[in-house]
Formats: sequence, C-alpha cells, structure tokens
Amino acid sequence: MIIYKHIVWDWNGTLLDDTWLCLDIMNNQLQHIGKPTISYDEYQRLFDFPVRNFYEKIGFDFSKESYESVAQNFIMEYTRRRFECSLHFGVHAVLKKLNDYGCEHSILSAYAEDVLIEMVEHYKLRQFYSHIIGLDNPYATGKVDEGKALLKELDAAVSDIVLIGDTVHDYEVAEELGIDCILINNGHHSKFKLESCGVPVVPSFSEAILHIV
Repeated sequence: MIIYKHIVWDWNGTLLDDTWLCLDIMNNQLQHIGKPTISYDEYQRLFDFPVRNFYEKIGFDFSKESYESVAQNFIMEYTRRRFECSLHFGVHAVLKKLNDYGCEHSILSAYAEDVLIEMVEHYKLRQFYSHIIGLDNPYATGKVDEGKALLKELDAAVSDIVLIGDTVHDYEVAEELGIDCILINNGHHSKFKLESCGVPVVPSFSEAILHIV
C-alpha cells in the first residue's frame, strides 16, 4: 500500500548528480577573483537559497561587481557542461517501481524551466512526470510560488503528497506548501545539515522507497 499518491521531486542534486559540477564552476569563479577555493564539505555546509546569499558567504562582494553578471557566468558555464552530469544511481529503476505501485510524479525545481525540460527529456525521464515546473528566470531565488501553483494542478490531497529533495530549502518549500518531505543526502547539503529539519533523511533512492510504500 502506498503512503503517498503523488511525489514532487527536486531536480538538481536530487535526481541529477551535479553537486561536483557546481563546486568546480564555483571554485573557478573564486580563483578568477583571487579568493580561496572551497572543499566539497564546505560547499555542502554553506550552500544556500537564494543563491546570492551563498555567493556572499564564500567571498563575493556585490558592492564591487554585479550579482547578475556573476550568476550569468555561472549559468553559461553550467549550461555548457550540463550533460557531463549523470543521474544518481537507481533513478530510472526507482521511478518505475513507484509507478508500478501507483504513484504519480512531478518535478519542482529552481532551475530555468526551458532548460529543465530539455534535460529531463535528454535523460529519458519525461514519461514519468505529469508536471515539470521550473523558474522563468535563471537566478535560483526559490520555488514556493511555483509549488503553490503546482498543488492546484494536482488531483491529490496535501496529505497524499510528499516532496523529495536534497536541501534545507526543499524542506522549507514543503513546509510552506503543507506537505510532507523526505530528504536525500546525496546532493547539495550534508546529512548533518539536513537532519536539522526533523524529517526523514535517507542516503539513497532505494531507502526513500521505504518511506513511500
């Protein structure tokens, strides 16, 4: 028996294994402005939404340079290299298994929607998702409003919906939407940081299934 009828998935870091790429690009940007690079552990500890806050934490001074310019440079490099990333292990198998149980799926992402749809199709996941929702801008400011609009489209009570993500922001979005949340510590935030949210934190997709069916 399924616990949730509809699963709302985050994309970056949750389905797509892109934390390493984001760190690599960030460190290149830091080197360009003469700042120290950061480690993987530091990235997971400091990463934040809105992403502008994260840039400031790691050394960018937006009184001296434009945030929009820095963000655009990141986005251009990420977009150029985006297909270097792979999905996390087991994504297709888990989605198929959950489909067999009768679960439906959506994606809710802070990624630009047009590029998000392109990537979902590239990784052959389109058939699993009834809705693919991203932002209409590239600046990763958050996704609460988009989440509220998504819930209005879903044929499910909030008690039948769960959001699965990899960051504290995903938990915050789920809280705003009034739905449950499961966090996977394979992405942009560490297990320690995710455990502060007080919701299930699992190491893999196969473990997430145990909280859904």
